[in-house]
Amino acid sequence: MERQSVSTSRSVGDGPISLLSVFADHDDICFWQWAIADGDTHFPQNAVSFFKFRPDAVPQTLDAWLDDIVAPGEREALLERLRSIDTSKRHIDRFAFRIKDPDNAERWIEQRGVIDEVDGRLLVTWMSQDITQKRRTAADLEVTERQFDHLVQHASVGILAFDTDGRVTSCNPAFHAILGYSSRDLHGRSLTSLVHHEDARRHGARLQQLQDGEIEAFDCECRFLTKSGAVVWVETHAWAMPGRNEALPEFVAMITPIEERVQALEQLRQERDKLQAIFNHAGVGLAVTDAAGKVQAMNAEAVRIHGFEDWPKTEQSLELARSQFELRYPDGRLMSIDDWPGSRALRGEFVKDYDTILSRKDGSHSRYARYSCSPIRDADGNAIMQVYSIHDLTETHRLQEALSQSQRLEALGRLAGGIVHDFNNVLAVISGNLELIAKKQHDDRTRHWIQAALDAAETGASINQRLLAITRKKSRQKRTIDVVRKLRSMGELFRRIVGEDINLEVDVPDEKLFIAVDPGDLDSALLNLVANARDAMPDGGTLRIAVRRANEGGKGGVHRHPKGNDVVLSVQDTGIGMSKETIRLAAEPFFTTKPAGKGVGLGLTGVHAFADQNGGTVRIVSEIGAGTDVRIMLPETESCPEALEIEEDETPIPRGNGETVLVVEDDDRMRDLARQRLEWLGYRVEEAASADEASKRIAGGLRPACVFSDIRLPGDMNGQELANEIMAAHPDIGVLLCTSYPEDIRARHTRKTKPRPAILGKPCSLLELAQAVSDAIEDAVGNSGARSPMKT
Repeated sequence: MERQSVSTSRSVGDGPISLLSVFADHDDICFWQWAIADGDTHFPQNAVSFFKFRPDAVPQTLDAWLDDIVAPGEREALLERLRSIDTSKRHIDRFAFRIKDPDNAERWIEQRGVIDEVDGRLLVTWMSQDITQKRRTAADLEVTERQFDHLVQHASVGILAFDTDGRVTSCNPAFHAILGYSSRDLHGRSLTSLVHHEDARRHGARLQQLQDGEIEAFDCECRFLTKSGAVVWVETHAWAMPGRNEALPEFVAMITPIEERVQALEQLRQERDKLQAIFNHAGVGLAVTDAAGKVQAMNAEAVRIHGFEDWPKTEQSLELARSQFELRYPDGRLMSIDDWPGSRALRGEFVKDYDTILSRKDGSHSRYARYSCSPIRDADGNAIMQVYSIHDLTETHRLQEALSQSQRLEALGRLAGGIVHDFNNVLAVISGNLELIAKKQHDDRTRHWIQAALDAAETGASINQRLLAITRKKSRQKRTIDVVRKLRSMGELFRRIVGEDINLEVDVPDEKLFIAVDPGDLDSALLNLVANARDAMPDGGTLRIAVRRANEGGKGGVHRHPKGNDVVLSVQDTGIGMSKETIRLAAEPFFTTKPAGKGVGLGLTGVHAFADQNGGTVRIVSEIGAGTDVRIMLPETESCPEALEIEEDETPIPRGNGETVLVVEDDDRMRDLARQRLEWLGYRVEEAASADEASKRIAGGLRPACVFSDIRLPGDMNGQELANEIMAAHPDIGVLLCTSYPEDIRARHTRKTKPRPAILGKPCSLLELAQAVSDAIEDAVGNSGARSPMKT
């Protein structure tokens, strides 16, 4: 191998070489020479200091150097490396080994060399560098890096690095787990592409500011999308972190899942909204004031109770209330401002169920209100707010008044109910005997007198029904009646109700108009309307009561009934009239424009209910100062089998053929009347004054075709129990019950099938009695399979 000679004046052993003294002032670097062929070494002064040789013990050969300073365990490996030097190459690659100082301290040496040929000899010039501190630093750094990597890899939050283009360069397993992507999926992917589209713009803007150096870090909450497309809420903390090239810093972000926190916040928001909704829509008034009494919050019910809808600012409401409202005690005494519930709460008092009458001083607003107030205190006991609950007792108060009136009516009803039975019996005797007389008298004059008496009896029955209606005990029994005749018969009653100061007109056509209603309900509806009209004309006026078909002389938009003509009952006055709002509220229960104690607001409610129950409607035409016209429109029916009206025997009456009827009645007059009517109808009559007596007679062998019994009888057995016994033991005996008490037959009208036994109300017409007895016998014959001998 040819080598270029080194320009030097000295060889190994000739003393210090100037080139090797260049780094004399560097303690961590030295140069020395080794002759490959003979192993001689030359150490300049800085090399002697570097290796810490004693001046009298500087190694002269490589073996001595190896023996003196190389650490145990390193000599063989180092010697082998030196022997394997390729002398065909000029440069010897660096390698490291440990040496042992005289004080037994070990150091790491990094060494590399250059081979030169000098005077025919191969010399290696070594550069030795102390890398002990570097190795220690590297070792520490390696430990730190391992620890950091361990932290990153095992962190519960996602950690990722991204470049200046916002693309992911690395990420930890936690981030993989959060989004479900692998490292390969994420590497090089835009960070913004992982963000939900609704948050991407905001997140991307902050990221761009970070990348442009406008900010050093940012935090934000946003939604990321997982690999499956699911949404996950995270908190992002990103910052710039200088890399190897400070001109190209890299960025790091910590991604923390906050799904539970977001859910908790959403639950809190929902709870807040729920509480706000409860506050806003509570059925009681709720209000909150500050320590000075200024209103901070008030729900809609509290605003309504206090009438604050038209006030400028809720915050001023309390001050305005003191100037424009007054409170009274329930007994009507004026309440001083110091005793107001709000004033007491401001003094720290707890106020519970404080009843007041709240009203504006101008009289435009008045409510019965119940207040409860509680002061709220902080941890130091200082009042910071007051919470109010306000109950509107206005309707309750009205209901209590109505209940009081109802109780008075109920007491009157109990008194009326006590005489109903006897009165019905009296009417039954009167009308029954009149019918029997009418059957034997044929001259027109006598028949006219009898008809007048029958009309009076019917009026008495109507009065009886109205007495029963007071207690709501009357059951509805629809009948087809001539409403023209009904209005004519009630004319005198109308006159007594309206008095002498009002001109009464009853306008009815010459023809008959039939409707199917409960006569008592019709009477109540008409009397309520007449009473209302009278009250609307305190200074007198004209009251016109009329009836017509809807298509005859109709005006004001009266509608026809869908199944045929309407019969229109009109009660028209020239009184004070009604506003549109009053007309709208007229059908509401307990709504009244009358002063306290003059009405409970049920009259027009009952009229509307009556029309609705009978397939009709009610229309009110009125203006303030122009009077009122209340029209009841009801379906017209085709015929009218009037119960108490004498006809020329147009309707055939079912008659008996000598069958036996057992009459069971404790009232002698009623029993005698029943006997006479049944005998006139062609039956043979047996009598019993009690159910016990009737039961014994049947047990003794009496077999009547029909038992006609009152329900309410003295003794151990009533009429219903007698009927049950007969139907069980003798199904071939017909049973017919009668009563003066509507509650005895109320349940019968709710059944879809024909009840047995039938119940006949008192008083009843001869036709009704004949038909009922005939039906009872027919039913019994049907049960026994025998043939009925009835005739007409």
